[in-house]
Amino acid sequence: MSQLHHIARSAIASIALLGLPSAAILSPQIVHAQDAATATTAMDTFKTRHAAVTKLVKKRASNGKMQSEIDQLLDYDALAKRSLGGKKRFAERCEDRCDEFKQALSRLIRENYLRIIRNGKDHDVVYLGQEEGRRGAFRVKTQVTVHAEGAPRVASVDYVMRKDDSGIWVVQDIITDDVSLSKTYRYSFNQLHKEGGITKVIDRIHEKLAEIEKKN
Repeated sequence: MSQLHHIARSAIASIALLGLPSAAILSPQIVHAQDAATATTAMDTFKTRHAAVTKLVKKRASNGKMQSEIDQLLDYDALAKRSLGGKKRFAERCEDRCDEFKQALSRLIRENYLRIIRNGKDHDVVYLGQEEGRRGAFRVKTQVTVHAEGAPRVASVDYVMRKDDSGIWVVQDIITDDVSLSKTYRYSFNQLHKEGGITKVIDRIHEKLAEIEKKN
């Protein structure tokens, strides 16, 4: 297993415990942006939204402004449902704490996404285009160069996007070197759920949020 593949898989393995979007570790810096309202493709929308977040981070904008922009890019609802086994099992598994779970997970993803953008200024990205998938999904394909121990290596980071109910493209999954964020969440949350139900899952998320707040 290559060093890069090991790094990617180590990052993926920690996602459910850290609430960290794997591709955010390799978060690209977007150069060419256009108005998201007029963006016609998934890739156009991704570039626009990420460029806006990156610009706000550089300007040291308020958390509220950055949160608003990020929330237009990431589909937290889809990630939350997939992480607990899909739409059919979601309500059963989160019981009467579904809203609490979604809010906690959304916050954790958002906080880590921001943290990694702030620390990811030296990463290079190449856009390879977008690929049509099933049920209206498109995969925005990128390659990112990371510098591990002085040696540049290339990783694939893809963003699975679909249009929401209002017709805007949103990210519903992130795939790093063929490893899916939502599937990794599902595996890890399933283990926690077996140990202590939804309470165990939510408690672990809050623990990680507390750690982030302590570091900030």
